[in-house]
Amino acid sequence: MKRMTHLNNSFYSMAFSVFSCFSFLITSLGYGGEEDSDNFRQKMVEFSRNEGYKIAASLKNNSEWIDLSSVIAGIQDYMGGKEASTGFEHTWKEYRSILEYLFEKAAETNLLKANALLKTFETNPSMHALENSKVWYQVIQEGKSSETVGNGSSPLLHYSIVTLGGEEVVSTNIIHRPHRVCLKETLPGFAAGIEGMHVGEKRKIFIHPDMAYGINGSLPPNSLLIAEVEVVGV
Repeated sequence: MKRMTHLNNSFYSMAFSVFSCFSFLITSLGYGGEEDSDNFRQKMVEFSRNEGYKIAASLKNNSEWIDLSSVIAGIQDYMGGKEASTGFEHTWKEYRSILEYLFEKAAETNLLKANALLKTFETNPSMHALENSKVWYQVIQEGKSSETVGNGSSPLLHYSIVTLGGEEVVSTNIIHRPHRVCLKETLPGFAAGIEGMHVGEKRKIFIHPDMAYGINGSLPPNSLLIAEVEVVGV
């Protein structure tokens, strides 16, 4: 189930975050007397309510299909001592089935969005197509140097990459310096969009999922990538 990594990671990250916070509080807010005990309980009440809000927000953000009312009803059943309507094994199978369905829907939707966006570039004179129109680029700044990025080379770049939805994938802004990228080892669409660039040139590159991660990796499946790149050296 490697292709569902993004959805699974979101779920486990949320759970780990909640339990880590609880563990930290319990071990670091030790209490001695009755007054301390009351203070601790009040802190835990406030913390628990805030964590409930975060859990609800995380569930909703990770999937529009989550029914929060049913989530609350399930918690109330547990608090009231009621048995779960289905066993844990059955629930886990349903969970996997739901994840599979959501993954397929996300992959289908993202692919349609990617194709629709790239289609609009066909009538835009500032856009240039590569790789059978799977990669498009726009020159933001011309490079004045005669030096160009060769096929399979390792140019020195400033770059940032985001998904069509705005999720950051990687950026040299984090390290505040350019990074040398081996084009033989990077994404095919990223390499194609950079080859031929002059030193000093800046491009905005749009990469179809087929030339990026497709349905693999930790990003939403079939994510179109948008890269802004400046060649610093070759």
